Amino acid sequence: MPVTRKDFADVPIWDRIPDLDDVKAEPVEWLVDKFLPLGRCTILAGSFGSYKSWLCMDVGVAVASGEPWAGHAVEQPRPVLYLDKENPTGMVGIRRDLMGVEPGVCGRRFKYWHEEIDLDVPMVNSPEMLKWSADNRGLIIFDTLRRFHTAKENSNDEMAPVMEGFKKLARAGSAVVLLHHKGKGPDASWRGAEDIVDAVDQAFTVTRDSDLSNQIEVRGIKTREQVEGVRRYVLLHGRFNPLVDYREES
Repeated sequence: MPVTRKDFADVPIWDRIPDLDDVKAEPVEWLVDKFLPLGRCTILAGSFGSYKSWLCMDVGVAVASGEPWAGHAVEQPRPVLYLDKENPTGMVGIRRDLMGVEPGVCGRRFKYWHEEIDLDVPMVNSPEMLKWSADNRGLIIFDTLRRFHTAKENSNDEMAPVMEGFKKLARAGSAVVLLHHKGKGPDASWRGAEDIVDAVDQAFTVTRDSDLSNQIEVRGIKTREQVEGVRRYVLLHGRFNPLVDYREES
């Protein structure tokens, strides 16, 4: 016979809580090795023009095609869902062409939604989105976070349930990436309530060296996994590459 709640009615609640010995150790499964883990929610925060959207598009192409990204291994091709409420579609097409992404490279695994499409995307915590995350165990990108909720961004009370929805979507199986803007102050790593970063598993800032530079710094400000603190990349021929100091090699 199946076990029901009634079978535990006389058992004290403290005795129903699992023992530490019963907790399973589950190693991290990396979508992009040492950068994006499956089942986790990550924020990339950067100012306008910091290349954060381009960075995520580049990562998405690598995931969909199964090719390494900027020196990080991608074990196998996986589906990508890029939800964009920020960038003009024409600019995205230009970036794709600059990246040299040939037709068929992504194997129809890279789905790119934008507001000009006459198709409403399901809500973050809808059964459809949760099913996509669980069935595909791929990459879901929201560009940007602010465009996918109506809460007051500076309110912890209002942002807490919003962020819980994104975390639940990640826990269903996919890697969820939220693009976000940095705060106005020189020391502000992200804009809005503290709960935005408190709720996620990883948070990185993306900083471009200057408006004329093709080099960026990705700095970890929060991580629960084995992720390096600071990385530098250079945009060459539309794709990001790990930045090598050639002076040290000579």
